[in-house]
Amino acid sequence: MQAEVALHKEISKLTALDAEGKDDKQISDIAELQAKGCDALIVSPNTTATLTPAVKGACAKIPVIVFDRGQGQGHRQ
Repeated sequence: MQAEVALHKEISKLTALDAEGKDDKQISDIAELQAKGCDALIVSPNTTATLTPAVKGACAKIPVIVFDRGQGQGHRQ
């Protein structure tokens, strides 16, 4: 993702966070990024059921792209 961002000068900053497979950390990361005023989020949920409320809440405020890792468990919007 960082290599792709380097090709797009219109993207001034990319913040990549790793929740280390922890739902609680991913939820707090989503809240933290919203509070920092980011323009959009790209999220690969650790688990669908647990992350859905945080992702839906973010969708109400900023554009969110959600994808899974090909395991059939991702949240789709």
